[in-house]
Amino acid sequence: RMYDLPQRQTAFFYVREGKVKARASASLVSSNDAEGGGGKGDEVVVVNTHQLGYFERRTDGAAVIEVESCGDEGADILFFGGTPLREPIATAGSMVMNNDQELVQAYRDLEKGMFGREWDASLSDSDWVQHVKTTSPLAKNRKL
Repeated sequence: RMYDLPQRQTAFFYVREGKVKARASASLVSSNDAEGGGGKGDEVVVVNTHQLGYFERRTDGAAVIEVESCGDEGADILFFGGTPLREPIATAGSMVMNNDQELVQAYRDLEKGMFGREWDASLSDSDWVQHVKTTSPLAKNRKL
């Protein structure tokens, strides 16, 4: 599958199942620990299950990332693309914010229950889809 990235955007993908080969146009460079990665540009990288493939901009202009499964069984990936924010990052546990004060506030908000309902992480993918269909007010008007 081919993914087109507009000017100035960067991309990453997470391999949920399987193993994939990814090649990006020369305007992108891989900067991950995947097999074959190393920042040369226009190289093929192999990304295994539960690994992240990341491509960042080397030059402006449109770019293409081609991802294909390494085996007959296929692969399941989550693909993300967007314009980098170029902001500071602060992390603590599962929280990601811009600074320590925001992290403190985020944990206060979590303790107050302001992050919504708890999620049962033991649900399978199909059970999660069914859960969203039955509990999300947005799902009533859309086919998921």
